[in-house]
Amino acid sequence: MSLVAAIAMAASTVTLPNCSWDRPGVNPFMGDLVAAVDRYKVTHAYVLVDNATEVMEHPDVGKYNLRSLRKSKCTSFVKKLNPTVRAQWRALTGTTMH
Repeated sequence: MSLVAAIAMAASTVTLPNCSWDRPGVNPFMGDLVAAVDRYKVTHAYVLVDNATEVMEHPDVGKYNLRSLRKSKCTSFVKKLNPTVRAQWRALTGTTMH
């Protein structure tokens, strides 16, 4: 979510200044991002379908509580948003990916 959108919605924004993209071999979505959702009870997320799939398939995803999410937006580039991905994301987070 952009900073402008967060301001318009009067939402808090969690930034990841030391995102693990800067650390080769570390999956940023299983480290910093899901930990931030769990810790700060993030309610809105905007992710790529590819990254959401990586989160759902990671063996440690059960260690994090992602149920604070209320809205999940996504963009499809390589992997497409399909009913299976939507159902898996909903089972994990309790929200439907749009």
